[in-house]
Amino acid sequence: HESSGRVYHIEHNPPQTEGLDDASGEALVQREDDREATVRKRLDVYHQQTRPLVDFYQRLAAHNDGLLFSSVDGSGALDDVKQRMVAALSASHSNTELRFGGSFFGHCLAWKCMLWH
Repeated sequence: HESSGRVYHIEHNPPQTEGLDDASGEALVQREDDREATVRKRLDVYHQQTRPLVDFYQRLAAHNDGLLFSSVDGSGALDDVKQRMVAALSASHSNTELRFGGSFFGHCLAWKCMLWH
């Protein structure tokens, strides 16, 4: 519900009356980026464009001692994700000062972040 910030889910947290906010009775809206077709398109793009890059860097890292590949859970609060990213980078660069915006590449898709550094 846009004005109150209440969030519903079709299966996991449906409103008592379909399409209406429980508290106000106002009509609910579904964000364009939350529609099934949009999510399917994102997944298609991931499988066509991002997944081949992930596979490439994983193979490269497996055969190159100087390149590391880390996979980080990208779900949750931004600060938590940042901490997991820093921890992954710190584990592989124990004598290096880390700062975001440095020389690593990353891609996040909802729940997963991949880093190659």
